[in-house]
Amino acid sequence: NLHIHSIINRFDEVKKSGLIFLPVFQSSPSEVQKYAGKNDLPFHIICDPQEEIYNLYNVGKSYGGFVSLSVMAKGMKAMMSGHMPGKMEAEISRLPSEFIINKDFEIIYRYDGKNIGDHPSLDIVLEKAK
Repeated sequence: NLHIHSIINRFDEVKKSGLIFLPVFQSSPSEVQKYAGKNDLPFHIICDPQEEIYNLYNVGKSYGGFVSLSVMAKGMKAMMSGHMPGKMEAEISRLPSEFIINKDFEIIYRYDGKNIGDHPSLDIVLEKAK
């Protein structure tokens, strides 16, 4: 939720760059609506509770990445900012991955998180998209 909120805050930059932002969540549409629905999202969310997209792109898992100190610190920061965690659905150890895919559907940038709260900064993503 904290990462998505940071993208929302800078979404004008995403649009100006020409990127199409399509986050994929393991949650069902009804669960995503509970947590993301309170925001007026400027992008669509793909729900993949069967983890077909995750498996297609070989997105990793790590139970250690679920309980790391940096995850706990980010979780506290998120909760203090009013972003409560959603219900854990599907594989709780699933790590985040972010991709930039060009118009020919080739992956031109891939970032695999080291823990469940590890995402590249938007600055890095915008730079890689150039």
